[in-house]
Amino acid sequence: MSHGRVFVWAGLALALAVGAVLRLDAVDSRYGPDSHQSSDVQRYYVGTADSFLAGRGWNPDLPSNFIPPPLQAAFIVAAKWIYPDVSYGTLRTLQALFSTLSIGLAFWIGVEMGGLGVGLAAAWLLALDPGVIKWVGILLAETHYFFLLFAFLGTLLVALRRRSPRWMAASGVLLGLASLAKSFPMLLVFAIPSFCIARSRERRSWVLAAVFPLAFALVVGPWIAHNALRYGHLYPISTNSGQLLAQSNFLELDAAETLYWEDARKLEGWKSAEIRQRFEGRLDRDGRREWNERDRAYRAHFFAYVAAHPLHFLRNYVIKLGNVFRYPPGGLRLTVALLGLVGLAWFGVAERGEPRWVMFWVAIYFVGFAALFHVDVRGRVNLPVKVLMSFFAAYLFGRLAERARRRLRTAAPPSQST
Repeated sequence: MSHGRVFVWAGLALALAVGAVLRLDAVDSRYGPDSHQSSDVQRYYVGTADSFLAGRGWNPDLPSNFIPPPLQAAFIVAAKWIYPDVSYGTLRTLQALFSTLSIGLAFWIGVEMGGLGVGLAAAWLLALDPGVIKWVGILLAETHYFFLLFAFLGTLLVALRRRSPRWMAASGVLLGLASLAKSFPMLLVFAIPSFCIARSRERRSWVLAAVFPLAFALVVGPWIAHNALRYGHLYPISTNSGQLLAQSNFLELDAAETLYWEDARKLEGWKSAEIRQRFEGRLDRDGRREWNERDRAYRAHFFAYVAAHPLHFLRNYVIKLGNVFRYPPGGLRLTVALLGLVGLAWFGVAERGEPRWVMFWVAIYFVGFAALFHVDVRGRVNLPVKVLMSFFAAYLFGRLAERARRRLRTAAPPSQST
């Protein structure tokens, strides 16, 4: 093994060790071992797990019929089924394990994007990422979401490089699981097959394009069917996007003045008197306040605003596009994000036509999708964008290091023979 490879593998081992220490420190730094910390965790996930384990079905502890994504509750169900007295601290410790494994997945993605140097840089950027570390100590879905998202990206890059239907099927399964943690990436089920066909019209490309959504549907389909049977409509994973879109896009909103979702939602302009009146006091068949239909109504309300005021929407969208990278403020994260944008542009030009070029379009998807919403004070909405930018910052570091090595070799004087 060459000295360079020894350095890379030693660097990866050190990144895993440092990342593990930082994540274990986050486990109980915010909340005690017996504290679940937030009402969202109790209502959406712990309450659902307890209901399921008690034989009462998959019922969130909520006054409304809101449908949260199921994967985080499934994680708690699995842990409590194996060990009924598991503490919240232990659950967060398990999250620390998944987050540490994500460092290895980041290395894998980086290697697929540009080689061992890029992989090592990606591993270290993720190991030290304060946003990722913070969420290890909170029993929300972020930690498992990133683990599954990275596993999806790694298998996708291998599938496209090898043109392998098996790897593509695995990629579809992992995208489905990631979407069951947070629904943001689910529309990639349409984008990835389009990428396959756009690159090549050969028979193998059509096979890859067909296998991917089928595998995705096998994972997500049962959950959507469950919700359709229970609530009477096809709901995509969860039911909150309509209201979030309405709160982030309305005529009275100035995105340059109102930076955060927490402030935008307090404004009256996003609310519809007609929707409020229509759903006032309405209950579903289980006697819970009707949330899901209300969310569908607010999604239609959002689209009506876009159709009626496209220029206002576009102005705010462009401002929010910048806010995705700027907020919440943080010098290190902003620096990495800006370097990531440079790396994204370099990657988009240099890797055009290569199978790994799909990473460019995945990044564009996440950036474009995040700008539809307002950033939040905790940085939850745009954290996936900033994490993805870390991969492109790693690509930039790797390519600059490669150029520096080439110049050093060129500048080195030839050896003198006697």
